[in-house]
Amino acid sequence: MAVRTLELDAACAEAVDYALERGHVGGPAGAIVEPLQANGGMVPAPEGYLQKVHGICKDHDVPLIVDEVQGSLCRTGPIYASEAHGVEPEMIVLGKALGGGILPVSAVVSRDEVLGVLRPGEHGSTFGGNPLALAIARDTPAPMLNFSYMPAVAWPVNIPQTIPVP
Repeated sequence: MAVRTLELDAACAEAVDYALERGHVGGPAGAIVEPLQANGGMVPAPEGYLQKVHGICKDHDVPLIVDEVQGSLCRTGPIYASEAHGVEPEMIVLGKALGGGILPVSAVVSRDEVLGVLRPGEHGSTFGGNPLALAIARDTPAPMLNFSYMPAVAWPVNIPQTIPVP
């Protein structure tokens, strides 16, 4: 059986535009994308994809939420994988590396006008308040701010922008 190749290009972003325009009731709370789909075989977002989706989100007045659980904290080079795409999303979701590979912990990074709507007691977590996990999460990013080693961990540039489709 011959293997077709599906190009992962900006055309994929058009599906986001369609979903934001027609695929919701009452308006979407946000559009969530991954700059690195690890469960799909470590597939990075194609060049231009995140910028196009961010533009579409702005056109629809919908925040771009970037799931950085797999690619953040220098796992692909920069602190956030979305930085390599030149995108500053309205919200970033962190996990895995934030716990130093030791403890389960996650975080949401955003501006005050986005996160400032939450009041004490309005949001909870099954891992919230774990003092050891929070201490690790607080200290894990500190060595990453020393950018002298960053070129050594940069994501390879020769990653194919296609995936085989049976």
